[in-house]
Amino acid sequence: MIKSGKTLNFESDQKKLIDKHSTGGVGDKVSIALAPILACFNFKVAKMSGRGLAHTGGTIDKLEAIGVDCFISLDQAKQILKTNDMFIIAQTNDLVLADKILYALRDVTATTDCLDLIASSIISKKFAINSDYIFIDIKYGLGAFCKTIDEANELKKRMLNLAKKFNRHLKCELNDMNEVLGNSIGNAIEIKEAIAYLKNQLSQNNSFKILMDNLVAEILVETKQFTTKKEALISLDQLLKTTKPFDKFISWIKSQIGNW
Repeated sequence: MIKSGKTLNFESDQKKLIDKHSTGGVGDKVSIALAPILACFNFKVAKMSGRGLAHTGGTIDKLEAIGVDCFISLDQAKQILKTNDMFIIAQTNDLVLADKILYALRDVTATTDCLDLIASSIISKKFAINSDYIFIDIKYGLGAFCKTIDEANELKKRMLNLAKKFNRHLKCELNDMNEVLGNSIGNAIEIKEAIAYLKNQLSQNNSFKILMDNLVAEILVETKQFTTKKEALISLDQLLKTTKPFDKFISWIKSQIGNW
């Protein structure tokens, strides 16, 4: 599947390249808020996303709700990564073509919850980009494709085996999706909630904020930016009290011709 299209190899510099993916859930807008945060921590984020699948909303659909062009050329994506440290694009015919075909078929053949197809779909997209670190957010519960934590662990096992085979740095986190993530469902209003996180406007008990804080801290520790999760959370809290995350978001949206 990886070889069914081009692969993206970005020029190496001192900033580590990170990719993140979620297996999908209701109200999951994590990628949209996470990318600007990581860029503020001196990482680069190169992400290829998909549309909605079954009952889950797609990152591409959400970004298109505010006019973001997710079908830019690979050369444009490389330039945006160089100048703005991040991009999120849709799959094109140049990248992982086999997965694009299978992804559409899964949605109409009752195979959206097939663990082998989920693993191969996600991993093929992730491995098509030469990221230094890949983080997978595996959801389980009523609003996820994996209905139980046992299924989620099986999916995690499959992905880690593939990462080992291809010698890639992959970390999987399991998160509960028995309830809506955050307080919003719907493409445009989920963007608003992601922005509220970047502006530090969400309450401490908001499930989206809790997951975001935890995921960012895990990434910062895994990439050795901090030695403990407590230190990472303190630094994140300090960052969110500034305008930098929202400023980075605006800069990114404008670079992909979004309405702002």
